[in-house]
Amino acid sequence: MANGPANYWGLGWSLGRRITRVVFGDSALALIKASPLDSAFADRAARLEGEYRHYLEFRDRVTDVFGSTAAFDDPLQANEVPVMRAMRIEREDTPSFVFHSGDGGQFLFLLPDRGIVAVRLIRDLFTEITESPEFKGKDTSDPEIGARLSERFEAVSNASGFLNFSWLVLAFP
Repeated sequence: MANGPANYWGLGWSLGRRITRVVFGDSALALIKASPLDSAFADRAARLEGEYRHYLEFRDRVTDVFGSTAAFDDPLQANEVPVMRAMRIEREDTPSFVFHSGDGGQFLFLLPDRGIVAVRLIRDLFTEITESPEFKGKDTSDPEIGARLSERFEAVSNASGFLNFSWLVLAFP
């Protein structure tokens, strides 16, 4: 099992590796105890000590102990306590997902072991609207024209699903 970075990314591409084990132990607890956080926080954090099969299982335990993840995360961040660096997090060696984000909302998302492919291709709606007879050659800095342009763009965006792409997820068995 690897204990390196969770993701590799560049030029719009991301390769992610599934977390297979999280250990919250002595190193993390020592950081909390040495921080300016009060002893009650440290005592509750001690109840997190253990090994978890994945990160979500750890976060569920945080919620059980602290009532919410924010009740744990916020004091750590406010006091600059780098607990995540002190935790042992192991990941799969091979990528478990591939993601590419293009300009303007296009994307490609692959989950090979689940047979899921999600693709989103879109038109350049803004250019299509601004080049329409209604707006072409008009002064879009004019407040009235700008308001109509904004309304038109929002209506087309909402109608096209620009803001909601969940329906484009395709599963292949």
